Amino acid sequence: MNKTPLITVIIPFFNSEKFLRETIESVLKQTYPYLELLLIDDGSTDSSTGIAVEYARTYPGIIRYFEHANHENLGANASRNLGIRNSRGEYIAMLDSDDIFLPDKLEIQLKAIKEKPDLVLLGCRAGEIDTEGNFRGTNTPTRGVNKIRGNILLSNQFTHSSIIMRKNIIVQNIELYNESFPVAQEWEFTSRIASEYEVDNLYDMLVLYRRDNPESITSTTKEEIRHKYDTLIRTAGMARIEGWNIDEDRSGYENISDNINRILNPQAGNLPAKYIEPTIDMVIDLYEKFCNKYKLNKHESELLLYDIYIAIANIHCENTNMSESFAYVKKTADINIYNIIRHETLIVIFKCLVGPSLIKNFLSSTRSIWVRVPYSVRRRFKRILNTRIDS
Repeated sequence: MNKTPLITVIIPFFNSEKFLRETIESVLKQTYPYLELLLIDDGSTDSSTGIAVEYARTYPGIIRYFEHANHENLGANASRNLGIRNSRGEYIAMLDSDDIFLPDKLEIQLKAIKEKPDLVLLGCRAGEIDTEGNFRGTNTPTRGVNKIRGNILLSNQFTHSSIIMRKNIIVQNIELYNESFPVAQEWEFTSRIASEYEVDNLYDMLVLYRRDNPESITSTTKEEIRHKYDTLIRTAGMARIEGWNIDEDRSGYENISDNINRILNPQAGNLPAKYIEPTIDMVIDLYEKFCNKYKLNKHESELLLYDIYIAIANIHCENTNMSESFAYVKKTADINIYNIIRHETLIVIFKCLVGPSLIKNFLSSTRSIWVRVPYSVRRRFKRILNTRIDS
């Protein structure tokens, strides 16, 4: 392997004139010098096309400009795939056109991924900024391949502008980005990689990404469309574990995966009481097959089982079935007595004693104060309480 391998950075963009220069400059300022930058124009109609062409002319040995035939707008996935097909690097890093690499991003990630030959994709912690560049906090990425594999069944586990990946594995063994997906493309792509190969996240904050940018090529679309494609990804992921033939009963399997998500992810909404026990059985079956497929050791399997039991205890608490909730709290202690003092366990116990409705009523009555709390604090608080809060 080349001791100084080339990294290809791919920036797809559509009408990104406000942020594109700053994004490109963040790549040019990288401490790792052996890179190329591909600017993929997705049919822009503003000045971002001229900006990209100008940079390609100014840095002919580093930056290349591409567009679709007839300057068509084909979407983020088609643009990323065009970049991958024209890349020359041994590694590929993705960057959205409104996000920013911190100066040592590529150098740190390359060192980490080279140290683990089986690692195919590596992300990192990301800082959030708004459209004015104001810092809003950071995420806390999931770390460890099997932890990521479990969580990615339910939700995306990577900030896409944070990832670097081995090109040869992606091109030879993984289908590229699914161009039929209008939303959740990044999650769909990384979930397929995680199901077959080693993936991980660094704790280092190496990238800044913009939330709520209406000009982003992957900005939020209608909620019902997002739910449809989120369900498709969850169903496909669970099918890889369970061995389902989705084509036999697509709607049935999608309902199952949606119910499982509602058990394990309280932010997904309440599950009707009549479906809770049958779905819990399905969750336990999925857990057992997951452990067998990925050969989890005792410690890993116990950590995963703890998360499942706490999720089930929370569901029973939300449905005011306190005896069942406490029964699952006890099961966490049966795994390891110290689980009883973990903050997730204590929160469930607190909710059972106080009552989830009282907590929600309090939060609702103080909403005028709540909305003034910084976004990152609100999000952390929701996660700690493990309940739905309108914000």
